[in-house]
Amino acid sequence: MEKFLQLSTLLVLCSCANKSTLTLDISNADGLTTSAPVYSKGLVIGRVSDLQLSGQKSILVTMELTKELQNVPNDSKISIENDGLLGGKAVNIRLGSSSEYFNVNDTIKIEDSILEDFEPMFIHSDPDMTIDPIRILKSVSKLDSILIELRRLNENLESQKD
Repeated sequence: MEKFLQLSTLLVLCSCANKSTLTLDISNADGLTTSAPVYSKGLVIGRVSDLQLSGQKSILVTMELTKELQNVPNDSKISIENDGLLGGKAVNIRLGSSSEYFNVNDTIKIEDSILEDFEPMFIHSDPDMTIDPIRILKSVSKLDSILIELRRLNENLESQKD
């Protein structure tokens, strides 16, 4: 029995040694849950281990990363994205090219950007492809035109109904 306890303790220590922790400080974690996957280049490289309120305007998202990705360049792009058809969320890390890395147990402040709201509209197979703000604005303008036409059609249908 004693050998079993020693072996299980050793396994727990080894599994903990193969992981590093990073924490995100974000303003919106809508849909993200503990045990949500953390992806990089399409591979699961960790899990969300904890979600906590931090003051009134931010949320701390703690991630445990596997040994495959313990050095995250400090210019990496980290975002919360849709994961699958059922509405789950995941953390996605697009690795940067910096030779400086986040330290283990660092807390990374993620600033909101208006462009992040439109990023899902332009999902590309190339993760390094940049988003063109002009293209986004043109798309928003097209969406606005479509909504105007839908309103007109709805008004016409309502008037024919009466």
